[in-house]
Amino acid sequence: MAAQMIPVIDSKPTPVYLGSEAEDWAIPLIDVDGSPVRCVETIGDTFQATWDCGDATIESSVVTGSKNQDNTFQRYLRANGLEAAQWEYKGNLRSAHNSFNGGAMSLARNIDGVEYTLLVYVSGENFGPLYNLALNELIEENEQTKDIARA
Repeated sequence: MAAQMIPVIDSKPTPVYLGSEAEDWAIPLIDVDGSPVRCVETIGDTFQATWDCGDATIESSVVTGSKNQDNTFQRYLRANGLEAAQWEYKGNLRSAHNSFNGGAMSLARNIDGVEYTLLVYVSGENFGPLYNLALNELIEENEQTKDIARA
């Protein structure tokens, strides 16, 4: 019943992108077999894209102007009601999850003096596989990106 209440842009699955095409920082979410992860994009918050992937939901956006990446990530966790035991850091990547319903991650980078933060939240009863795929994509992006910001 709850799935029927979520407005849908198009009922056909489309490739999932982490980040924001409008901000020119969008990373395709790739499955372990090398194919794009495809889910139904829904109408959510105007500042983030949301995909319904059956038993998990992915939300992602890019924000600018963060002065403190730890504070930005903490606010994102609170806004999504995520209580995580601890954060993990790798370069400019922060991630946190719990064992039962969700996880979030953020990746910071500096482009032409502007601080960008890519945010991802994965939730649902089977969030783990999509959370791990998204985290691996951001780990790879973090390793490839040389012009990144420091906290």
